[in-house]
Amino acid sequence: MTTYSISYDLDSPNRNYAGVIAEIKRLANGYCSVTESHWLINSNSTAAELCTSIYSKMDSGDKLIVHSVGNSWATNGMDNEVNSWLKNNWQSSCVA
Repeated sequence: MTTYSISYDLDSPNRNYAGVIAEIKRLANGYCSVTESHWLINSNSTAAELCTSIYSKMDSGDKLIVHSVGNSWATNGMDNEVNSWLKNNWQSSCVA
């Protein structure tokens, strides 16, 4: 299982937020919405597989990046739900 960071920018007029979010949740084995357009998920899929699946719910002018994340992380100003997810799903401890 790998933890991935997913960030997107829906620039097109249709802005299918509901479809993108539903696809992220469907692909995840645990997820956390960090900010409005940034998610952390656990998945057995590759970054390329995730990117292809999520982008299928987006328009051609939209932007998406999916990348695996390492064990070093820190937060500042995040709510308790985000910090709790990080503590429970990432291998290192949180510096809040």
